[in-house]
Amino acid sequence: MKAIDLRNGIRRAIHTVYQPSSTQCPRRRPATVARFHASLPVRTFSSSNTRRASEQAPKQTTSNARISEIESGIDVSTNPGLEDTTPFRAAPEINLDGLEDFEASPQTISTLSAAESREVSAAKDVDSPGKRAEQSFYPSSSPTSPDTRQRAGGVSANSLRVVPASPSYFTARPNFTDHYLSITSLYRRHQLLPTTNRSETKITWLTLPEYRELIGNEPVAPGRFRDLIRMCGRLAAINPHLMPDEVHTVLQSFMKEEQPIVRFSKKAVVDECGRAYGLGRRKAATARAWIVRGKGEVLVNGKSLSQYFSRLHQRESALYALSVTDRVGDYNVFAIVEGGGTTGQAEALTLAVAKALIVYEPALKMRLKSAGCLTRDRRRVERKKPGHLKARKKPAWVKR
Repeated sequence: MKAIDLRNGIRRAIHTVYQPSSTQCPRRRPATVARFHASLPVRTFSSSNTRRASEQAPKQTTSNARISEIESGIDVSTNPGLEDTTPFRAAPEINLDGLEDFEASPQTISTLSAAESREVSAAKDVDSPGKRAEQSFYPSSSPTSPDTRQRAGGVSANSLRVVPASPSYFTARPNFTDHYLSITSLYRRHQLLPTTNRSETKITWLTLPEYRELIGNEPVAPGRFRDLIRMCGRLAAINPHLMPDEVHTVLQSFMKEEQPIVRFSKKAVVDECGRAYGLGRRKAATARAWIVRGKGEVLVNGKSLSQYFSRLHQRESALYALSVTDRVGDYNVFAIVEGGGTTGQAEALTLAVAKALIVYEPALKMRLKSAGCLTRDRRRVERKKPGHLKARKKPAWVKR
């Protein structure tokens, strides 16, 4: 009867504690009532705290226990408190005395011996999925496996990596990218160097199919290849006396083996007699002139200038190149003119004397060019057309 009364009293006490208040919302469901067995002892807060403190005091993890057993030299497998733990043995010590001069390179990474590898593998912890994945990723014979990693000279073997030979290795066109970057760099550094005439630097470059075959059939766009050849042509036009050796070496890889024969025009020079030669044409007239240092004497077809050209403006036109440069009394002129009229011959003589003068003094070229003495006048008389009175004049039109 006492047990029944005790059980009924406990139930009434619990029902009173979990009874919902009168102010609670009627729609809210009451909390679930906990059910206890009357035969279980009832614990208070004080007894629970005391028991928790007594349980935590002697508590020790399995890993700490194994470490303490190993340090004390006790066999873990015979310890009655750790029967269900995995046997553990310390790994053998590895002698690293001979690795002071170790070079951190993939070729010099040494591995453990077979016996030491077996001892280390036998001393591993409990096998786990992470361990199995790591073993499958790193072969046992690999120098970078976790079992054979070593530190020597402060460099880890795992930190070593293979560096590509070219920074363009991961691009779609590595060879073409290297060529394009090298030519662009040379072009930016040497684009201000003086150049020569284009006719003197005629070079036959590789075509796009030939270049693709040279670099391993990489997908090179025609527009990019044209830009590359354009920069090569600009570098090839540099004055040979000022061209750097690196530019000449790089351009050889883009040229064809068989280059066309280029015929260079002869440069006018002063001959052994001290004469400079010039040729000029105007309309149907042709003039050849030789000038030498002298007192300003002029002979045209064996006659003096005043005898051959009777008009003043023709005499001024014949010596216009000397008057523009203030060299009238410094040179003697000997000329042979033929064809056309006297006006055409006088203007042809102007061009011939100007060309001969820049052979002596190349610095006067810009002054003569700005004065129009080095430009040939190609205007000719327009022919008469049938039905016209002259070249363009037409007869008067009559209505009736």
